[in-house]
Amino acid sequence: MRIGSDFDKIEWEFLGMNLLEPNALVGDLLLFTISIMFYLQIRKEATNLFVTYWSRFFLIFAISFIIGGFGHVFFNYTHAAGRIPSWYLGLITPFWIEQAMILLWPQPKTRKLLQQISIIKTIFFLLGLTVYVLVNFDSLTLTTGMIFPTYNAVIGLGSSLGILAVIYQQRVSRNFRYFWYGALSFFPSAIIQGIKFNLYPWFDRNDLSHLLLLIGLFFYYKGIKSTQKATDMILSDMVQAP
Repeated sequence: MRIGSDFDKIEWEFLGMNLLEPNALVGDLLLFTISIMFYLQIRKEATNLFVTYWSRFFLIFAISFIIGGFGHVFFNYTHAAGRIPSWYLGLITPFWIEQAMILLWPQPKTRKLLQQISIIKTIFFLLGLTVYVLVNFDSLTLTTGMIFPTYNAVIGLGSSLGILAVIYQQRVSRNFRYFWYGALSFFPSAIIQGIKFNLYPWFDRNDLSHLLLLIGLFFYYKGIKSTQKATDMILSDMVQAP
């Protein structure tokens, strides 16, 4: 076990290429597969915009992790620049969760204001990441690059799942608790990455984070399915309201 530093990256060869971190690729492929499965299932059964927004989250989440997996593997060739697409996708992913949760807020004026705040926040972090990439392209670091999607997710998921989901649990359905359960399982991964908590070379901080993220995905899917009738009713009433 190591805390505060990483084990040497596992090296392997394939077709004459010097590749890294096969364990990270396995974890990313697993997250990609589960996310795509949930996306296809939710998209097929989507009955309202809330569910549709969540399906977009799963799709973008899946794409970000398949790209991220190859960013790990080909790091000797792409270096930190190979992670840039994942950083951008990591900024967009929480946006659809925020918009989904805000969509259920009953007061139209407040709902519109919250939607605008979500958009402005996302644009702010996108611009910040873009400036960082353009100014420091030849000296990008993984730690600094991850600051933008991490802070964006903490603010967005903390407010939409940590606050709105709890309110909906009390006012609409107890099943909304699954959403903040999922958020709780996501947040420890940021701590694990920050303090560099590594159990073993073949199961390092990235692998442990992947496991927590996988648990979170299952909670999200459970939440979507168990609240679908409630969200159908809420959004139907909004459409019919004068």
